[in-house]
Amino acid sequence: MPGGRRRPLRAQHRDDGALVGAQALGPARQIQSRRLPRGPTGVHLPSARRLRPGSELIEDGGDGAGVRVKPRASRQSTGPNGAARAPRRIVNKELLAERQDQLVAAATELFLRQGFHKTSIREIADAAGWHMGTLYLYIRQKEDVLYLITRAHMKKLTEDLWAMEPGGSARETLAAAMEFLFRAVDDQRRQVRLMYRESQSLRPEHLEELKDSELRDRELFVGLIEDGVAAGEFRRVDPHLVAHDILVMAHSWALKSWALLPHITLDAYIEQQKALVFWQLDPSPAAPTCG
Repeated sequence: MPGGRRRPLRAQHRDDGALVGAQALGPARQIQSRRLPRGPTGVHLPSARRLRPGSELIEDGGDGAGVRVKPRASRQSTGPNGAARAPRRIVNKELLAERQDQLVAAATELFLRQGFHKTSIREIADAAGWHMGTLYLYIRQKEDVLYLITRAHMKKLTEDLWAMEPGGSARETLAAAMEFLFRAVDDQRRQVRLMYRESQSLRPEHLEELKDSELRDRELFVGLIEDGVAAGEFRRVDPHLVAHDILVMAHSWALKSWALLPHITLDAYIEQQKALVFWQLDPSPAAPTCG
């Protein structure tokens, strides 16, 4: 172009992925530029699909879903009524629920063997048999995986514990609840050990959620003990302390079963721990006094 600036040979791209300078191109060049624009990460995007402020790319993880854009999730961790919710960074929660067991099992094994801080996101994806892009549909960072492990364990335990039917007496109900708790902890003792070892790596709001879940379990046993005291089946004790002792007994099996298994079975452990608790709750005059 004599006496003036030359037209650009191809469209330029701003940081937000939009095209600039395409108006200066001829019709054929404009068509070509619309076919091959690139987003900020080099991913080909249709020209009409421009990243809006606060949006991000989700790349094809090999699941056939293609490339798409999603709004950034809010960081709010509580609902409108103050109830804890799954972090908004974990997207596609319905699909995640279907494959959560696979992800939790793979990550639990890695975290126990290598430690949380020495395990990479790529190793988690490989162990689960997922592409990296697929994993990032569900989590944004490694702490989200640890949260999923703790939530999966505590949610199932709490829901099943509170769903138990009461027995014929306070003693029978407490005995059944203790047995259920001990066996549930035995089934997931690897997850319990992981929670104790790595809980400080959780984000603060998730650590508080974990504590609240354990306190809800304790409150169930507090209520059972108070019912027994009111019915005259148990002596008057500090129900919170006895309930705390029951949870510690259950968790100790997960943490120290390696030292006990050569000498005692799970069945024998449960029976002896129940006997110890009911000895403490015995209302007869010859029973030990507490406090």
